[in-house]
Amino acid sequence: MEEGKSVLPHRCPQDIRHLYVPVHEIADKVHTVRETFKTQKTFPLSFRKEQLRRLYYVLEDHADEFVDAMYHDMGKPRKDALMELTSCLNEICHTVENMEHWLADQEVKSDLNFCMASTRIKRKPLGVALIMTSFNAPLSGAVWPLSSAIAGGNCFVLKPAEGSPGVAALWTKYLYENLDKSFHTVVNGEIPETTELLNQKFDQISCTGSATVGRIVATAAAKHLTPCVLELGGKNPVLIDRDVDLDDAAKKIAWARTMFGGQTCLCPERDATDYILVHPDQTTELIAKVEHHWSQFWSQPLINDPKYGRVVHKRAYERITSLLGPSRIPAEASEADLFLPPMILRVERDDPLMSQEIFGPIVCVLECSSIEDAISFVNSGDRPLAVYPFSKNSKWVETVLQKTLAGTATVNDLMLSGGPAGFEFGGVGESGYGKLKGRAGLYSFTSAMTIVETPKWMGYLTGVRFPNATPFDDWLASLGKPKPKFSRKVGSADKVGKNRTGIVSNATPLTWAVAMLVVAAALHKDGGIREIGRWACMISKAVPDL
Repeated sequence: MEEGKSVLPHRCPQDIRHLYVPVHEIADKVHTVRETFKTQKTFPLSFRKEQLRRLYYVLEDHADEFVDAMYHDMGKPRKDALMELTSCLNEICHTVENMEHWLADQEVKSDLNFCMASTRIKRKPLGVALIMTSFNAPLSGAVWPLSSAIAGGNCFVLKPAEGSPGVAALWTKYLYENLDKSFHTVVNGEIPETTELLNQKFDQISCTGSATVGRIVATAAAKHLTPCVLELGGKNPVLIDRDVDLDDAAKKIAWARTMFGGQTCLCPERDATDYILVHPDQTTELIAKVEHHWSQFWSQPLINDPKYGRVVHKRAYERITSLLGPSRIPAEASEADLFLPPMILRVERDDPLMSQEIFGPIVCVLECSSIEDAISFVNSGDRPLAVYPFSKNSKWVETVLQKTLAGTATVNDLMLSGGPAGFEFGGVGESGYGKLKGRAGLYSFTSAMTIVETPKWMGYLTGVRFPNATPFDDWLASLGKPKPKFSRKVGSADKVGKNRTGIVSNATPLTWAVAMLVVAAALHKDGGIREIGRWACMISKAVPDL
């Protein structure tokens, strides 16, 4: 084998254009799924659990096919693919085990105006959900929202990323063969098919992708007032304190920045760039340690190590190398094999690498002399999906967590905030909105129906609301007026609620009022509401300080 050439198996991405859905058929496919939802077929919990069970075994039984497809689609190493698949299986199991509890009617402790009524929240399916995946996470980008959508009682349309055609073909085949055919469909295609799909009305849209794609999806959804969950990834800073285990931080950075060739949404990156903020005194040592760990991770030559990922396609390779510039492209890089070795570079803030998202195995180091400077730099750009503080000092860490705005955070580690099953996951601002996974994910795919139910006997009390009920309208209307635990004095509200939880209200007068009305109603069962109100008013005069 010629030196510098990869000896790994040749990647052969599938051509799945024969699976593309004709544009003129897309509306009918969505309509068919919506008709199924109208039958309420997906409403029983038993149906939802059965579909999740089947989804689990689609992945379990065909794991090797999905793993192989991810290698051929994007050069994803086997271990990285298995880790993604395992996280999906965990999420499905966690959802099945907890969904009945999450979906149970939730009692609401109301204020005393409604103390005699039943107040609760019922979770209801939204309808038909559109789920759009990304090429770099073709399993989790589908399974995380799918678990929530199915558990929520929705029908769904899956649009796999065209950048992972092998995985898309497997989704098309095995979802059709294993899940109930009537409540879902898979639409494959590129821009024309996706555009037509977004022209349809959906009840929820989940999209994993770039900020550019997120804006297109959000704009299309707005035409139908459709809510979205947008997981747009990226833009995540690493902040390193001077009081830190630098070798431990370097090892984790070395792993995270090169997992799947740096092409994951949780890689340390910021504002369309990938970077670390560190004190100038630590820069040289940090770079040396990161490079050392890279040398320990893989065999040489690196191009032949199957555990090291590849750039997904030629366009991505050309974009990354253009940001690097000819002088910084490593000699061992290979466009033919889509191979780029890992790089850690000290850069200035106006470096071309800082102008857009790298999405590759390159990490930039920026020097900051203080935590205030580092936090200011983080907050000067778009809000990240995750923030990663490294320090032995808990107060320093808390300062970073308090003063930066991000969707998630991992302390003294990287890329773990999306790992735990059931742990809600999502961005903020430019990195997206809405939540996936767990209870929060389920709530993204359901609506909260608030229910107030009054017993018939409560007519004695609720009758006072009618205009002709009683001559004491003003008094009755003011019964629910709260008495605040704070005064007009500035700062008097600061301590309210610190030692207790609950609703602040004028409980005692309202309790007496309710008691008086009940007593008056009992004494005058045959009396009208006016007579009951008159007796209640007489009783109130006998109660001091009411």
